[in-house]
Amino acid sequence: MVERQPTAFSGKSPLICAVIVFAVALTVYILTLAPTVGLVDSGELTVAASKFGVPHPPGFPFYILLTHVFSLVPIGKVAVRVNFASALFATLVAATLTMFVAHTMRALNASPWRIPFYHSWACLGVLTHSMVLCNLS
Repeated sequence: MVERQPTAFSGKSPLICAVIVFAVALTVYILTLAPTVGLVDSGELTVAASKFGVPHPPGFPFYILLTHVFSLVPIGKVAVRVNFASALFATLVAATLTMFVAHTMRALNASPWRIPFYHSWACLGVLTHSMVLCNLS
């Protein structure tokens, strides 16, 4: 078995990539944040979050619990606050997915001498994925 040698991309680089993905994705989401309610369930979920109600089944209870906290912050319109909460949740998922992809690539023996910048590939892939989702949502 070949020993892995420490490289410049070992250690905290998955965390650094996750922070970069978080910052870039959150910036893009904030710049493209809807100022009011959008189509489909956006209005219903915004009202349910602000009034701590139950939207149509299945009701999205965890989402309503989390976004209700954001709807209580007295800054801007309720729709903007709830949309910001959704943007924050999406960026947290993107950052978590970046760390998962980086660690999975490492676990699958994507050694630094075979794929030199595997954390960079993880960052790029997840960031591209989150930007595509931003454009589709």
